[in-house]
Amino acid sequence: MDQVDAGLTVRVDRKCSACVGEMALVPYRIENAFPFPVSVGLEGGGARQQATVKPDSVEQGRVALPPDTAPGKKVLAFHVRTGGELLAEMPVEIRADNRLAFPQPPHMADDATMRLMLRNASREQSLSIDRILWTAGLAEGVREVSLSIAPGEEVSLAIPEVRLEPYAVVPLCVEGRLGGEFLGGWQGIIGDNPVHRLTPTMDGNLDEWEDLPAIDLRKHGTVKMTQDGGPADLSGKLWLAHDERNFYLAARITDDAHHPPVEENDIGDQIEFVVSPMPPWQAAARYWPGEGFYRFAVSLRASGPQVYQMKGVSEDEGQSLAEGAVCRARREGMETIYEVSIPREGRELFTPGCPYFSLSLLVRDRDGPDRGGWIEWGSGFAKGKRRERFHLCRLGKR
Repeated sequence: MDQVDAGLTVRVDRKCSACVGEMALVPYRIENAFPFPVSVGLEGGGARQQATVKPDSVEQGRVALPPDTAPGKKVLAFHVRTGGELLAEMPVEIRADNRLAFPQPPHMADDATMRLMLRNASREQSLSIDRILWTAGLAEGVREVSLSIAPGEEVSLAIPEVRLEPYAVVPLCVEGRLGGEFLGGWQGIIGDNPVHRLTPTMDGNLDEWEDLPAIDLRKHGTVKMTQDGGPADLSGKLWLAHDERNFYLAARITDDAHHPPVEENDIGDQIEFVVSPMPPWQAAARYWPGEGFYRFAVSLRASGPQVYQMKGVSEDEGQSLAEGAVCRARREGMETIYEVSIPREGRELFTPGCPYFSLSLLVRDRDGPDRGGWIEWGSGFAKGKRRERFHLCRLGKR
């Protein structure tokens, strides 16, 4: 809200979008507290709107801007005038969108298909699509379709031809076309990240995990180490599973020197992970950085295996032993073996009826005060708290 005069308040939305070829409509609201009518002019982007506001009343409307011919963003200066006098200048960002929009990132479903959510960004015209082109890593394909999407509506589409290595992070490009015309596209990353249904015996023996796909730290993760010594310095595999009672994690970590935390709030050689019950694109602001995100730290200390739960996503907020958690861990040569269960009761790790959730994890290597780092899978919390950098995982039915 901008008070441009003692009795006059003008509000103009600072961000506005429209489909290419359609007018952007910028909402405004004018409040006149004077005991006499006021004529207000709004000018910007080659458009002009004149409004006469009655005494002690409010006038609302929209300024129609000329259509853009290409997608992109621009910032316009909106001028507020009365009687030819300039009272205020307000910056307004205008975004011109392609006709085809992707309201959420493409993702893999439990039936091994890639799911697309397609939206017609136009307010006025239906959108026809006859081809979807995709490139995932080194693989590519074309899906012939016959879609007609009403203005502002969304449809879901399954692409069964996409096959991904579990837990690999793959660059993805998707385009929608009608004949040779480009309608819109999406670029980013995609992964197939199943969390299988399994009730392990929790004895520290990983034989029952070995047949499941695993997160390979060196292959699927990102190394954030100072003076990285290679796989002998830090490497390993992690497995994820669930049942109706618990979330499970198992790991076989190679580390040539084991330096666990000493004090309760120390950081040492340990596994850390953060779980959110919502997909990254749905995580509302109220779920960040504390409520709705659960951060855990697993370590093999001199006193034995421990599972701590942070009070928030940041380690600065303190931690306490995770209630009900079970950890079996041991050191064998250069390997540390973990098997962990986290009770779901009392923690909203997953959303009922929704197979998707967000996960980011890392394995730390703390070789003294001057050398350390980690290997991360998903960079959502180690440096900078970014929910969009969490990986989308799905709860498997088997």
